[in-house]
Amino acid sequence: MKRTIKFWIYLLILVVINLACANANDVTQLEEEKVPHKRGVVKLLALGNSFSVDAIEQSLYELAEAEGIELVIGNMTIGGCSLDRHWNNISGDKAEYSYLRIEGENKERKRISGKAISSVVKEEDWDYISLQQVSGSSGILSSYDNLSNILNYLKANATNPDVKFILHQTWAYAENSTHVDFPKYDRDQMKMYNSIIETTKKVAEREGIGIIIPSGTALQNGRTSYVGDNFTRDGYHLDLNIGRYTAACTWFEKLFGIDVRDNSFIPAGLSEARASVARTAAHFAVQSPYKVTELMDFKENPEYKELTKSVYVDFGMTARVSPSPWNNMTSTAVGSSIELIDEDGMELGIELIIKQRFGGINSDGPTATQIPGFNLPETVSSDSFFGNMTEFGGQTTPEGEIELKGLNPDKKYDFLFFGSRTASDNRETKYTVTGTNKGTACLNTSSNTLAIAGVMGITPRSDRTVSINVTYGVNNNNSRGFYYINAMKLSAAE
Repeated sequence: MKRTIKFWIYLLILVVINLACANANDVTQLEEEKVPHKRGVVKLLALGNSFSVDAIEQSLYELAEAEGIELVIGNMTIGGCSLDRHWNNISGDKAEYSYLRIEGENKERKRISGKAISSVVKEEDWDYISLQQVSGSSGILSSYDNLSNILNYLKANATNPDVKFILHQTWAYAENSTHVDFPKYDRDQMKMYNSIIETTKKVAEREGIGIIIPSGTALQNGRTSYVGDNFTRDGYHLDLNIGRYTAACTWFEKLFGIDVRDNSFIPAGLSEARASVARTAAHFAVQSPYKVTELMDFKENPEYKELTKSVYVDFGMTARVSPSPWNNMTSTAVGSSIELIDEDGMELGIELIIKQRFGGINSDGPTATQIPGFNLPETVSSDSFFGNMTEFGGQTTPEGEIELKGLNPDKKYDFLFFGSRTASDNRETKYTVTGTNKGTACLNTSSNTLAIAGVMGITPRSDRTVSINVTYGVNNNNSRGFYYINAMKLSAAE
């Protein structure tokens, strides 16, 4: 009897030891899954379109770098590319992709056109390969039929036998989006969002894809904050600041298992307050990828401050940025934005957004000006945003539009504009500022060094916005109707 008891005790001890070892192995594997950078350089390849451009090309590398993670990013894109087209390109070995590669301490960015999936898949032993559906079909299950074929091809041709596949959950359009595919979801943002999350969940389960990047949920989380439905620049592509940063934060936390709320990287032009919204939205999306988490701590904009000191904006080239107190707007593209600081460097909660693009940036302005009360450094006066009434350089941009968001609707504001470009004809530019009221001022910008245009006493709309339209004036006799804006000064009206 004693021998039997000892036998069973011994057997029990062996079982306990084996279970402990098994659990320890499971924990080790889990930690390696969460922290793949222990392997060395992490290599990520995306087969996508403009939505993968928005999500991984801007801030993901920098977020990883801030945590000491070496990352190689490859992104193969065709605008509006669907899974069916990816499969068609694979089947025909078509070299139709734009391929961006980001790597190295200097964040070298190399973009090559005319690449085929067959060559890039074998270029590296990729740790991750990401796939996504074109945005308009991302919530339609039947549109994913060719995903199995693509995955089979990648599994057969990837050089890393342990490669993991990712399904990128894209985002619902803005409520006012005019995208041609929005009617598929009855122009209902939440219907589109719910369709996307349900579809991506089913597809991932069906195809055995273990990683979903919940960018769509992150955007929807963010929309519950004071930022509202302002994460896109055109109703579907992401805003160049907070929108793209939110998606990148989602990718970072999902891939590396590190709480992105503690990450130190914030892109230029994005305030700490808005960055906090983006990071928090991303964090809770990773925690709960299939439901919206309302950001209760971000209902009120903490940055709104009364404008007591003037704000100065330089519209010009990245290579000619101006020192404080100037705010530098260096992109003419729709959706480009910066958050403004006043002459003392205080964040105000005021955002400047390009709502209608300008034609380009000119660098032939004056190097010196004589305008009392409006001191313009050479970096401000010498370059400008411009547009044109008739075709120039293959494009026509008869008017550009800027929006200021975050102004107090109970206050009035004054606007001063400077425009100049070396010329001998009349290049009159008209500046129209619209809130609940409207004002217009004109300025001949040809070789101007002495004059400014002013629009005074404008009251913002109830949504805290003011629009600034820039176009050619009635006296403009240039054959192409060129117009310019080099600088703007914003002040509280007395």
